[in-house]
Amino acid sequence: MVDAGLTNEEMSAVVWDQFAFWHYRQASYLDELTVGERTEFDGGIRNSYGLDVVGRQWYDGSKPMLNPDFVRYIDNLLAQPV
Repeated sequence: MVDAGLTNEEMSAVVWDQFAFWHYRQASYLDELTVGERTEFDGGIRNSYGLDVVGRQWYDGSKPMLNPDFVRYIDNLLAQPV
């Protein structure tokens, strides 16, 4: 995240914010979402980890510590064209 031009304090805030957001998203039960909710959920994932530079850097650097099933879901989602 150093490439993003963040200070150490800003970088720490982003890391903890992303971990909190990750756990919130991971707690969502994808199979229980309606089609509209799933579309909104997937759009949020794309915005956070596909389009946002800082979010993407956090995601790429944190993968080894995250739930591998959910990482696989996100990687597959991001590999699909919009």
